[in-house]
Amino acid sequence: MNLKQRITKNLGEEPDVALDPTRAVPLAEWNLPHLPKVVSYYDKIQDQTFTINPEMDEWGFWYNGLHLILDFTRLERALVPLLKCACVHYIVTKGTTAEISKVSRLYGKALSGLLESPLTDVKTWWAAHPEFTQRSSCSMPLRVLLNYCISARLGHWALGSQSMTRRLPTNGVEHHRISNRSEVISAFDQAKVTRLLDAKSRCARELKRTELSVLVSLAWSFQYGMRPIQQVAVRQSNVRLYYDAKNVKQAHLVFHKAKQRSEHVEPLVRQMKPEWVPLLEALIRHAESTGQQNPSVLQYANASYLTNRLTAYLRGEGLTISPTPYSFRHTAAQLMADAGKPRELIQEFLGHSTKNSAKAYVQASTNQSEMLNTALGASTLYRNVESIATGRFASIADIEAADEDQQVSGFAGGRAIAGLGICQSGQPSCSYNPVSSCYGCDRFIPSANRAIHEEALAGLREQVILFEHSSRGSTDAPPFYQLTRPISVIQHTLEQLPPNE
Repeated sequence: MNLKQRITKNLGEEPDVALDPTRAVPLAEWNLPHLPKVVSYYDKIQDQTFTINPEMDEWGFWYNGLHLILDFTRLERALVPLLKCACVHYIVTKGTTAEISKVSRLYGKALSGLLESPLTDVKTWWAAHPEFTQRSSCSMPLRVLLNYCISARLGHWALGSQSMTRRLPTNGVEHHRISNRSEVISAFDQAKVTRLLDAKSRCARELKRTELSVLVSLAWSFQYGMRPIQQVAVRQSNVRLYYDAKNVKQAHLVFHKAKQRSEHVEPLVRQMKPEWVPLLEALIRHAESTGQQNPSVLQYANASYLTNRLTAYLRGEGLTISPTPYSFRHTAAQLMADAGKPRELIQEFLGHSTKNSAKAYVQASTNQSEMLNTALGASTLYRNVESIATGRFASIADIEAADEDQQVSGFAGGRAIAGLGICQSGQPSCSYNPVSSCYGCDRFIPSANRAIHEEALAGLREQVILFEHSSRGSTDAPPFYQLTRPISVIQHTLEQLPPNE
């Protein structure tokens, strides 16, 4: 039976009438598939298989660690048989309850007008209902429903195609935030997160389990851009701790790809930053020592709780925004795009199913010349992003009176610079490179000698030019971009000092 015959049989009309896109079939006349007596799904967080009785008007199910209720009595009555068939289809094809959890967003919405409209009138209906065109949360489940009607050849939707639903406009808030880069965490806050994880890793054995869970979640969000649901589902069996050939403790992590269209998806494998492995090791050792039976590494009940805990913790640490795991995810993807990474690599890093999902980051990316101007301080983008943490400067006498290991010296480009300032921690205990890493550090007191900072600025700018010439044409992250922050802070430092007499 060819496509034309199948459509004709479904519509119950003559061929010339059935293939008319200006005609429509009422919902009551649609030939819906029979519902099974039971449908099952597997929940990653609970690590169990659950069943649903499709004939019930209330479906209780697990999603992202939460027990949810889908109440069909709150949906338009004429749509209930269709929506039940669609939800069974979602579970059977995807194996999860992700799609049916979004059907509740259609509570109280009158959709029969759309489903019973001729295909030629779909755009008119869509434009007349801003609750769908202005809110991606509502348009998403409706688009999925329309695609089901098309793929199942239901009613006159047998004449449609998925491309038609993709062309229906939606002003997605998330896409807008990506395009204007408002989701990107500032360089200053990224540096604070790095220092926080470094500092906490050095005393990981002294921390409580609750704080270790937050810090490991922060490391995974920051380094991998992991979604909350991916983090919550990580079990101790997904983590491998070992020593490498250089006797350095390493950690490999395996986690699932979320939101995939294919049923057979390879897991993602990542290697944790060695400096932060002590946090993960201490968390696992704590669970082993207390005999806890929960196989989850983070031991969070659901993804929402993880997000709330992480956001509250970082607010307490003084970050200037309210970051979530998704903020770190968007930031990581945007930094890859800014570094010239192709869509394929961004797609693989994020675990997306298509390259199109990386398009927004590429479009929002700055070009090479803009990054170079920013690194040189020629752009105002990073100017004055932070103030001198201590609010004071060290005189030459202060520097000379300080312990020798607290006197900061180093190289800026090819220039040897001494008397740069005072490190309150002492340089031997700091693993960062002097000069380029000292500026902006809350433990650094800069010298009151303006000439010292002018010399450091000139040296770092020379290094930027050298890096730019050596990396031209490369698709890797520009090395000179790492000097953006110290150069901007040096400029701000000079603005606080009186000019030379």
